[in-house]
Amino acid sequence: MPPAPTQTRGCIAQIVMDNRKGLVAAAKVVPATGTTERDTAIEMLAELQSRGQVTLGADKAYDTHEFVERLRDLNVTPHVAQNHKRRWLCHRCSHDPPSGLRGEPAYPQTH
Repeated sequence: MPPAPTQTRGCIAQIVMDNRKGLVAAAKVVPATGTTERDTAIEMLAELQSRGQVTLGADKAYDTHEFVERLRDLNVTPHVAQNHKRRWLCHRCSHDPPSGLRGEPAYPQTH
Protein backbone atom coordinates (compact mmCIF):
# COMPACT_ATOMS: atom_id res chain seq x y z
CA MET A 1 0.00 0.00 0.00
CA PRO A 2 1.45 3.43 -0.89
CA PRO A 3 2.13 5.89 1.91
CA ALA A 4 -0.60 8.38 2.72
CA PRO A 5 -0.19 11.66 0.84
CA THR A 6 1.16 14.49 2.93
CA GLN A 7 -0.75 17.69 3.11
CA THR A 8 0.94 20.39 1.09
CA ARG A 9 0.32 24.07 1.18
CA GLY A 10 0.50 26.35 -1.75
CA CYS A 11 2.53 29.47 -2.21
CA ILE A 12 1.38 32.99 -2.83
CA ALA A 13 3.07 35.69 -4.88
CA GLN A 14 2.87 39.18 -3.41
CA ILE A 15 3.65 42.20 -5.59
CA VAL A 16 3.81 45.89 -4.68
CA MET A 17 3.41 48.11 -7.73
CA ASP A 18 4.04 51.77 -8.32
CA ASN A 19 0.63 53.18 -9.19
CA ARG A 20 1.85 56.03 -11.39
CA LYS A 21 4.29 54.16 -13.58
CA GLY A 22 3.04 50.58 -13.21
CA LEU A 23 6.46 49.29 -12.21
CA VAL A 24 7.04 46.49 -9.71
CA ALA A 25 8.49 48.03 -6.54
CA ALA A 26 8.81 44.76 -4.57
CA ALA A 27 7.91 41.08 -4.99
CA LYS A 28 7.99 37.98 -2.77
CA VAL A 29 6.79 34.39 -2.96
CA VAL A 30 5.83 32.96 0.43
CA PRO A 31 3.97 29.90 1.78
CA ALA A 32 0.22 30.45 1.99
CA THR A 33 -1.36 30.81 5.43
CA GLY A 34 -4.43 32.63 6.63
CA THR A 35 -2.59 35.93 7.12
CA THR A 36 0.28 35.65 4.63
CA GLU A 37 -0.95 38.41 2.34
CA ARG A 38 -1.28 41.01 5.09
CA ASP A 39 1.93 40.00 6.91
CA THR A 40 3.98 40.02 3.72
CA ALA A 41 2.52 43.38 2.67
CA ILE A 42 3.66 44.90 5.98
CA GLU A 43 7.17 43.46 5.56
CA MET A 44 7.46 44.74 2.00
CA LEU A 45 6.13 48.20 2.89
CA ALA A 46 8.58 48.46 5.80
CA GLU A 47 11.38 47.89 3.29
CA LEU A 48 9.98 50.61 1.00
CA GLN A 49 9.61 53.20 3.75
CA SER A 50 12.75 55.09 2.79
CA ARG A 51 11.21 56.02 -0.58
CA GLY A 52 9.11 58.87 0.80
CA GLN A 53 5.33 59.02 1.06
CA VAL A 54 3.78 55.59 0.50
CA THR A 55 0.08 54.94 -0.11
CA LEU A 56 -1.35 51.43 -0.20
CA GLY A 57 -4.44 50.48 -2.17
CA ALA A 58 -5.83 47.07 -1.22
CA ASP A 59 -8.99 44.98 -1.52
CA LYS A 60 -11.40 44.20 1.30
CA ALA A 61 -9.40 41.15 2.47
CA TYR A 62 -6.99 43.69 3.99
CA ASP A 63 -9.72 45.54 5.92
CA THR A 64 -8.75 44.55 9.45
CA HIS A 65 -8.08 46.78 12.42
CA GLU A 66 -4.61 45.29 13.02
CA PHE A 67 -3.49 45.71 9.39
CA VAL A 68 -4.63 49.33 9.12
CA GLU A 69 -2.97 50.19 12.45
CA ARG A 70 0.30 48.58 11.33
CA LEU A 71 0.16 50.64 8.12
CA ARG A 72 -0.31 53.81 10.14
CA ASP A 73 2.63 52.85 12.37
CA LEU A 74 4.74 52.70 9.19
CA ASN A 75 3.37 56.09 8.04
CA VAL A 76 1.71 54.38 5.06
CA THR A 77 -1.58 55.91 3.98
CA PRO A 78 -4.17 53.12 3.65
CA HIS A 79 -6.76 53.11 0.86
CA VAL A 80 -8.41 49.79 1.68
CA ALA A 81 -11.78 48.71 0.29
CA GLN A 82 -14.19 48.33 3.18
CA ASN A 83 -15.45 44.90 4.09
CA HIS A 84 -19.00 45.78 5.08
CA LYS A 85 -19.59 42.37 6.66
CA ARG A 86 -16.97 42.96 9.36
CA ARG A 87 -16.14 46.67 9.04
CA TRP A 88 -17.93 47.59 12.24
CA LEU A 89 -15.85 45.05 14.17
CA CYS A 90 -12.63 46.87 13.27
CA HIS A 91 -13.27 49.87 15.56
CA ARG A 92 -12.37 52.26 12.74
CA CYS A 93 -15.98 53.27 12.42
CA SER A 94 -18.59 53.80 15.05
CA HIS A 95 -19.26 50.90 17.36
CA ASP A 96 -22.67 50.40 15.78
CA PRO A 97 -22.90 48.03 12.84
CA PRO A 98 -23.86 49.49 9.45
CA SER A 99 -27.60 49.92 9.02
CA GLY A 100 -28.01 46.80 6.88
CA LEU A 101 -26.54 44.66 9.68
CA ARG A 102 -28.88 46.09 12.36
CA GLY A 103 -31.92 44.67 10.59
CA GLU A 104 -32.75 48.03 9.02
CA PRO A 105 -32.77 48.54 5.28
CA ALA A 106 -29.40 49.74 4.01
CA TYR A 107 -31.13 52.37 1.86
CA PRO A 108 -34.27 54.11 3.13
CA GLN A 109 -37.28 53.52 0.95
CA THR A 110 -38.92 56.55 -0.58
CA HIS A 111 -42.62 56.66 -1.40
